[in-house]
Amino acid sequence: MIKINSKSDELKPEIIQMIEKKYSANYIYESQLKSKDGWTDISAAIFYQPEPKPGHSHWFAIHRNYLGQMFVSDASTTVAVPVTAVQVAEDEYLYSHHRHHFLGRDGIAIDGGRDYTRLVGNISEAKLVLLKATPDGLVITEDVI
Repeated sequence: MIKINSKSDELKPEIIQMIEKKYSANYIYESQLKSKDGWTDISAAIFYQPEPKPGHSHWFAIHRNYLGQMFVSDASTTVAVPVTAVQVAEDEYLYSHHRHHFLGRDGIAIDGGRDYTRLVGNISEAKLVLLKATPDGLVITEDVI
């Protein structure tokens, strides 16, 4: 089984469960949000909703502003773009959730969120992959290198 670090740093598990129940949705991953102008500084929990209300997307994001207030946003443009991840073990992959989310394991680290990809450490044999958001979670789409 493939392990991807999709645990939310923004929302506690009990908050995610409450949102899943309220919206009949599934938490998928955490990511920066994409706007029409590019990637924002907003890190959000991304959810998939099988039966959205008319006029709404299957994909939505929950995020907080600088005052801690929670907001719901459309995440369809965010999930349309694959996530770059690095393989750190046979079946384990890490990705950077947002611009300043530096994450590492076993001598290799990834940083940059959706803005850029920076690898640090033992990167000579690092394998990068693209992850795609699906209703069931993140899946590997193809190798980058």
